[in-house]
Amino acid sequence: MTLVWISEEERLPPVGEKVFLMSPRQGGGWWDARIAMILIRYEEVVPHSVRKGDLWPTEFYWSYGTQQQTCLVTGNAYWASLESINLPPGAEHYRDKVSHAIKQVDGLEYVVPARGTKQEETP
Repeated sequence: MTLVWISEEERLPPVGEKVFLMSPRQGGGWWDARIAMILIRYEEVVPHSVRKGDLWPTEFYWSYGTQQQTCLVTGNAYWASLESINLPPGAEHYRDKVSHAIKQVDGLEYVVPARGTKQEETP
């Protein structure tokens, strides 16, 4: 599967679906990358795409992090479905009714160096 970036100008993900979000910082030419989801302030709100330069809505917003940080939908960010991210060997997407996670596939061996062994340095 190929990672597809979708602009906030084009469309937004469903409310509560975790996605990979890339948003430009206001100064300095850097991007912030995070796992985020669209949340709404009250039940009747229907999130919609936002064009660059439009007024930024406050009835819906991006939420991310363990401290429930937020940022506005500005039309400048891009998002991608977590399902479209290519995973390394030994990993697979896991979904249930309320969450999306990446889990290890059965049989994956996690190797830890034995105690008391010294790793050889390579020139």
